[in-house]
Amino acid sequence: MRLKMIAIASLIVLVGCESEQERMTKVREKQIQSTIQMDWHRGVPFDGLADASKLCKEHHDLAGCNVVQSQVLDIAIAYESCRKDQRSQLCQAVVQKVGKHRIATILPRSNAIQLPSSHFYWELPTTLLESQADNFGYRSEAAGWWWQSWARPILSCLALLIVGFSGWYWRNEESKAKQERAKQENIRRSQQEKLRIAAKHQAQQARIEAEHIEKLEREETAAEQKRLAEKQAEELRAAEAAKKLADERAAVAALLQAACSTGSERKGRNALSESCRSR
Repeated sequence: MRLKMIAIASLIVLVGCESEQERMTKVREKQIQSTIQMDWHRGVPFDGLADASKLCKEHHDLAGCNVVQSQVLDIAIAYESCRKDQRSQLCQAVVQKVGKHRIATILPRSNAIQLPSSHFYWELPTTLLESQADNFGYRSEAAGWWWQSWARPILSCLALLIVGFSGWYWRNEESKAKQERAKQENIRRSQQEKLRIAAKHQAQQARIEAEHIEKLEREETAAEQKRLAEKQAEELRAAEAAKKLADERAAVAALLQAACSTGSERKGRNALSESCRSR
């Protein structure tokens, strides 16, 4: 009976201890979960991670320890990378903050990662750096570094581009001006050719008209000359006819005179004289 009571008491003690251990495990896991679920944009939980890392080293079976290790490694990489490159205000703040915090003593060894030197990046390589980049204007600083490195080549290329564009624009305008001058010259030549053709046509028309008038004048002159010639010929024929008629009359008169003279001798002067006078 006594042994039975001792066994029951031992069982009660063991159950109570186990319940206390489970309660403490839940408390520790809740602490870890509250730490790993924090938004780093509002601040990095260095104290919480240091405590959570210590708990995970003491109790390996706690839930969330793998996330704690991952976040601690993220801080270690960010810290080592910023120690190698402290150009930015972000890295200066990280080195100062982490280096003075007790979490630095538990950070694992890690290799530094090359941080972006220009603003042409999607995100920074660690969660710590990416969450705090906007607070320190890392992208603007990176843009300044990039500009300092590339300002001279960019300006040189820009100058060459401007010179090249200016040359192209000048040549293009000059080509347009030449084309316009050639167009105007073609228009002027076309107009001159039209004027020449029109003048030639007018001259040809004037020549044809002059030839026609000259032909008409020649024909009129020839007709007038012909009319005059015909008139002169007619007058000549009339004169010849009149002369011939006069000659014939003169001949008849002479014959009559001769006949009268011969008849007076034969028949008597009185009778013949009256007959010749009557005639």
